[in-house]
Amino acid sequence: PADGTQVTFTLEPGYYIFLVRTTAENSRIYLPMSAFVRVDGDKLAVTGGSGVTGADAVELTAKYKDGPTIDKMVWCAVHGRWDVQTDASVGGILDFYVRVEIPAYAGAVENVELTVRDTMSGIRYVAGSARVYGSEPLIDAAGAASGTLIENALIGTPAEDENGVVSFTLDYKTIAPTAAERTVYIYYQAVSNALDAGIASNTAVLTYKIAAGEEKTTSPKTTAIYNYS
Repeated sequence: PADGTQVTFTLEPGYYIFLVRTTAENSRIYLPMSAFVRVDGDKLAVTGGSGVTGADAVELTAKYKDGPTIDKMVWCAVHGRWDVQTDASVGGILDFYVRVEIPAYAGAVENVELTVRDTMSGIRYVAGSARVYGSEPLIDAAGAASGTLIENALIGTPAEDENGVVSFTLDYKTIAPTAAERTVYIYYQAVSNALDAGIASNTAVLTYKIAAGEEKTTSPKTTAIYNYS
């Protein structure tokens, strides 16, 4: 729902939990709200939120946490920087990262499920190349990546499936042990193999779930690789 949206409920006596649901693609995670409607003499009284009591009604305001966000870059050797596009010959090795920004969830949740799904088109994932850094990785003249490495940040071994999708599942307790705000970079390599298309690409999305909430998906981020074939 948009900011400022108001909904009115007429309730019988009882205890109620209110869950604010948004679309699948969104950047907010709403916290549950509750209200208790009780019989008070010959009328009803409502208690909700942080002990707010009204004779016949109370107004609750939905509180929320920001959701995780992502960005995606490919290394452009010509300019010596990370960019949203680059060029490569067929068979060339390409360096990528997906930046995942995770807000602080201390006191609100116990765990966060985070999986980046990267769909390859005209490129193929280099098995075993995935690493997670706590800072933007650097690529030296020899093509080697370096940065603040986070050990054991991935759950399982990423692999490309039959649809060209590589899944990177982050271990939230490893990358954010104190549930504080954290930004990490999932780095990996891929090989350009497009023979009949001038542009290869890959598109990443982050699916995430907070505690027992519904799974949500960020907007996709895409990089382009020109191979001049």
